[in-house]
Amino acid sequence: MGEVAERITGVIARTAGNTVGSSVSALLTAGAIVTGNVDLALWATPIGAAAGSFTEEGAQLVRRAWTDRADRAQEFAEAVAEEAGVPFDEVPLLATHDAQTRRLLGTTLEAATEANSHWRIRMLAKVFVEGHKDPAAVDRMVYLVGALESVEAPEMRLFAAVWCEGRGAFRRSNDASAVAKHPLQANAVHLESTVPVRDAPLMPVLEILKINLEKAGLLRFSGHSGGTDAIVTPLGYFCVRELLHLNALPEPGAS
Repeated sequence: MGEVAERITGVIARTAGNTVGSSVSALLTAGAIVTGNVDLALWATPIGAAAGSFTEEGAQLVRRAWTDRADRAQEFAEAVAEEAGVPFDEVPLLATHDAQTRRLLGTTLEAATEANSHWRIRMLAKVFVEGHKDPAAVDRMVYLVGALESVEAPEMRLFAAVWCEGRGAFRRSNDASAVAKHPLQANAVHLESTVPVRDAPLMPVLEILKINLEKAGLLRFSGHSGGTDAIVTPLGYFCVRELLHLNALPEPGAS
C-alpha cells in the first residue's frame, strides 16, 4: 500500500471502526434479512477496504456519506429505546418475539435510513414500538409507513396545518353532538390564509408541498379565483387518526 493510501486508510480507521455499535449493526442486519434490502447490512460495515481509491479529502467525504445512513439507524434505535422505556442495548430484543414484529422492524428501519428529518425518524420509532406493544396493530402500522413513504416533515407540517384549521372550523360550525360523532372531521380550508398564520416558514415552498401531498393522496386541492381550498382525503384521515394515537402529528415548525 502506498503512502497516500495508508494515510487514507488511517483517516477512515480512526473514525469508522466504532461508528456503528453492535446493537445498531444487529438491527441493520436483521432489517436487511427481513426486507431483502441488503444495503441495510452494508451501512453497518466499516469502509476501510474501499479507501485506497480516494484522496484523503475524498475519503473523509465518502466516510461521512457512508455513515450517514448508520447514523439515522442509530437515531432510530435511540428513539425506540426512549419510546419503549428500555436500555439502548436491549432494543434488538424487542424484535425477537415474532415474525410480525421483525417484519415491522424491517419496514420502519428501512424507512428510517432514508429519512431526511428528525420528525420522520421519531415517528417511525413510535410506529415500531406501537407494533411491538400490540401485535394486532402491526398491519395498520405497516400501512401507515406505506402511506407516508414520500412524506417528510415539511409536507406533514402543511398537512397538520390544514387538518387543525379545518377541524377548528368544523367544531365552530356544528353542534356538540356532531363534533362528538365525527371526532376527526375537518372542513375545507383556504390555503393561502391558513398557512401564513399556522406555519409561515412553509410559504416559499407551498406549491411543491401541495404537489407532494396530492401525489401522496393525503390532501385534495381545489383552485378558484380567491386562491386554493384544501381538504383532507380518506387516506389523510387514516393518517391523522394513527398519528394522533401515536402523538406523532408535528407541531408547526417541527423538523
